[in-house]
Amino acid sequence: MDLYIANVYNSEFNLGGVITGIEGMWVVEAIKWATLQCVDVISMSLGSIADITSGITQVIQEAYDAGIIIVATSGNYKKDGGIPDIRDPATNANVIAVGAINESKKFADNMGEYDEWSSCYGDEQELVAPGVNIRSTMPQDNYGTSDGTSFAAPMVAGICALLIEKSRELFGFKLSNEEIRTVLVRTAIDLGASNWDQYYGWGEVNAKFAIDALEIDSDGDNLIDILEEYYYYTNPLIADSDGDTLLDGYEVYTSSTNPNNPDTDGDGLTDGEEENIYNTDPNKQDTDADGMPDLWEVDNNLNPTVVDDEGDPDGDGLTNFEEYTHGIDPQDTDTDDDGLSDGQEVNPVNNTNPTNPDTDGDGLSDGQEALGSSPNDADSDGDGYTDYEEFNAGTNPRDPTSKPGGGGWFFP
Repeated sequence: MDLYIANVYNSEFNLGGVITGIEGMWVVEAIKWATLQCVDVISMSLGSIADITSGITQVIQEAYDAGIIIVATSGNYKKDGGIPDIRDPATNANVIAVGAINESKKFADNMGEYDEWSSCYGDEQELVAPGVNIRSTMPQDNYGTSDGTSFAAPMVAGICALLIEKSRELFGFKLSNEEIRTVLVRTAIDLGASNWDQYYGWGEVNAKFAIDALEIDSDGDNLIDILEEYYYYTNPLIADSDGDTLLDGYEVYTSSTNPNNPDTDGDGLTDGEEENIYNTDPNKQDTDADGMPDLWEVDNNLNPTVVDDEGDPDGDGLTNFEEYTHGIDPQDTDTDDDGLSDGQEVNPVNNTNPTNPDTDGDGLSDGQEALGSSPNDADSDGDGYTDYEEFNAGTNPRDPTSKPGGGGWFFP
């Protein structure tokens, strides 16, 4: 793994780590540069009580969207009149804010030559790491010890790098920044109040616990237990949590489907059916984008992977898309078996319901009425007798003077 260094300080470093003015713009440019280098981790040992600069939120977001893990110091403050609030950019939700602890695993409020400095704390605190009497490189090619969250944050960044390398070794790809944050948080050693608190965050980062967690996959679904339990909320003891025949790990890392939902796109086909039977996209309701949902095409013996909205397999004069919009069978010329083809029924001349053999409910099928009466009017001639009554009486259902009992038979 390569190490890149970007200096953004314009003045001599001090334990407060305060950065202002032109240095803020340099921080923005450094993040941009690191993103262009496609780095895996950015570690920033710097901070400002106020926003560093207006552009930093955008570049942090861009870096995070690119999959980069971003770590920053929570900051240090002078106990005599200082402000304990966590410093920017560690206040950003996309940044892991790291506070410091001392050799006794207590919150570091004894930093500096005269113990006058303390680690910052607050709502954004995510993790802590050792930050008191840390041996490191010093100016003029020397080694020595020093204090500050600037020494704690790089420890977290280094463990992130270890997790990335280990995940590549185990899985063939690196875990996402969100996944790695989950592993770090859920393997941290809880200090202070139970679970999260504003001083220790989720606790002290632990490299061994984090690395070991990458190898625990109880159900063998290629999704480690810690991510199943705390990130994807799947069952770490069941390989296929949603029962769609696809392993949870496959859904997360290969098909990008929801391992908790057997029908990710809500089209009526399970993700397993789409992947293994119909070769459709489980993330799209209409795989071939022809306007007809996958399930409708499957149910009607059409190919959901081929654009066939203009086809007419039953030869009724209606395209497949028109049959879909009317709710009729593209494989059956006369869906309701009333003697009129679906195309004839949809035609404005008849304008009948192709799914109802007796559109006007008068007892005569639309096909029968099309021979002499209106299939949309139970009493075509308005003479008070239904077409069905006139049909049975042999009178003309389109002539109001021809009524049952008046004599004569009408043969259309």
